[in-house]
Amino acid sequence: MSIANCIGRNHRRLVQGYGNTGYQPLEKMTLFARLIIMLTLVGVVSGECTNCHRCVDDTCSDPVNNICFCVYGCKPGYRGDRCLHDCPEQCYTCGRHYGWINDPTYEICYECKYGYHNGSSTNCLCPINCQQCTSTTQCTLCYPGWHGTTCQSSCPLNCKDQTCRKSDGMCTDGCSSSSFVGDYCNDCKSGLYGDNCHLICSTNCKDNTCRKSDGVCINGCSSSSFVGDYCNDCKSGLYGDNCHLICSTNCKDNTCRKSDGYCTSGCRNGWYGTSCNLQCSFFCNESECHQDDGVCYECISGKYKSYCETDCKSDTCLYNKCERNSGLCTIGCSGNLILGTDNLCQACKAGKYGSTCDIDCISQNCKNNKCDKITGTCIDEQETTADTSPDISFVIGWVFGGCAFTVNVALVIYICYKRRHTTTAETKRETERNDNEVAYINTDVEIVAVQPEQVITYEDLKRRTDAESSEYSVIT
Repeated sequence: MSIANCIGRNHRRLVQGYGNTGYQPLEKMTLFARLIIMLTLVGVVSGECTNCHRCVDDTCSDPVNNICFCVYGCKPGYRGDRCLHDCPEQCYTCGRHYGWINDPTYEICYECKYGYHNGSSTNCLCPINCQQCTSTTQCTLCYPGWHGTTCQSSCPLNCKDQTCRKSDGMCTDGCSSSSFVGDYCNDCKSGLYGDNCHLICSTNCKDNTCRKSDGVCINGCSSSSFVGDYCNDCKSGLYGDNCHLICSTNCKDNTCRKSDGYCTSGCRNGWYGTSCNLQCSFFCNESECHQDDGVCYECISGKYKSYCETDCKSDTCLYNKCERNSGLCTIGCSGNLILGTDNLCQACKAGKYGSTCDIDCISQNCKNNKCDKITGTCIDEQETTADTSPDISFVIGWVFGGCAFTVNVALVIYICYKRRHTTTAETKRETERNDNEVAYINTDVEIVAVQPEQVITYEDLKRRTDAESSEYSVIT
């Protein structure tokens, strides 16, 4: 057996016995192994080997078959016979053999880098976000921004430098901004709200406090004049930045706009304007008009135009209503009046005349049955085909009426004459009776009784008059 072969076989035994540790101290080797190494070092057994900078002491050799070998093992982080391969990232040192000897443990870490662990696992892996650990379920140090047993929870976003206590996440260095307050920097400074505490609460919130998520005044409003979740609205009947001004009493529902007092629900009947302080026209129907300009919604009877201030052009329009813009009787006329060519109710229906067209035309035979509105005479010549002979019943009526009138006049004259004649006779008889009485008193001769004529009393005269009246009635 050649010396080279002998050295080669014993070299393999050396590698097989101590290769798993990566590097074995010289004093633990056998006397034979020490001899081989010493012979290699002094060049007794040597070959040409290069690139030994990853080997311990930068020493490597080619003892046999032109295979280089790091005699004292690999520097930390490398593996393989010539230490040309990296250990896994988490390993500080690892199994050396890589491809030269069939060793299934070459990827196993012998020592772990900082932040990794041996524990029950041989791959030195800690839980994610864990900087140091003793096992896969227990971290001793978390990377910045994390906390918890296995560093599974993130620190509050508003912790300064993303630093918090590992046990409970409390911000140990304070908050990242003065807008945040609290142990965990999750609350907003008084008067602020929003995820980043950059929004300002309503100035009308009581105690200047509002809910962080939406700004609602959680303690109510600072004054009874304000209402609403955000205390930005005024109590009914008030307006102004501080809700200290009173809405117009003419605002409907006692409601007006906060900024300027505009009556948002409209005005009470009879008023208009932004503050409902102007009166609608008296001629607006039911005193209703537009809030902005006072234009009437509808006019009372007999009026027209925007503010209904003008009388209709005719007082005989149907229902006394005329067209809003023109004042014409476009919907019709009252009574027997009809629209003329000028759309005014100044003409009469056929067969009528008079100021209100309530009189029949004098003749029923006017052409087209039309007569003059004032005189009642036919406007055009009468129909030639009409019968122009007088109505016999009309003539007979006039004759009998005239006769009766004449008889009545004669009877009145007779009665008056009769009464006058009777009165004269009675007066004459009364005079003669008085003369006889005087003669009787003054005579000295034999008294002779004078027989007076029968005296006419008032009752007799009345009876005669009644009898004469009865005769007049019979004659009549």
